[in-house]
Amino acid sequence: MIGLKNWTIALVWSAVLAGAIFVIDGDTIEQDGVQYRVLGYDAPEIKRVQCPEERELGIKCADRLIGLIRECGATIELPGTKSKCGFNRPCAILKVGGKDVKDRMIDEGCAVPYKRGDPKPSWCPPTVVPTYKPQPGC
Repeated sequence: MIGLKNWTIALVWSAVLAGAIFVIDGDTIEQDGVQYRVLGYDAPEIKRVQCPEERELGIKCADRLIGLIRECGATIELPGTKSKCGFNRPCAILKVGGKDVKDRMIDEGCAVPYKRGDPKPSWCPPTVVPTYKPQPGC
């Protein structure tokens, strides 16, 4: 497992290479000093974790999102509503390679489908969590 301190340094460096979009975790991004909650999926946490397994998967998935942004390019789209998502963050749709990243993150085992207001899923045993399986290409 990559140490959180080293991972954070790599995360910032990678995010700068990806452009003005910074990855905070698998479903939180930042642009121009504003943090956004990416719509359509929930990814494991890195900071407020329920178990060590969640943090480990959360780091892998955030790193995967950085890789997708770097490799495929990304844009942030704001939905027509000014509603706030969790932790008073605005909601956003993240498109990677021109496609909503939600399906890619779910398919690769980095996320589960999620709608605002749904109960937050558990990423800890004994819950069966998705298997991390990154796919090549955009």
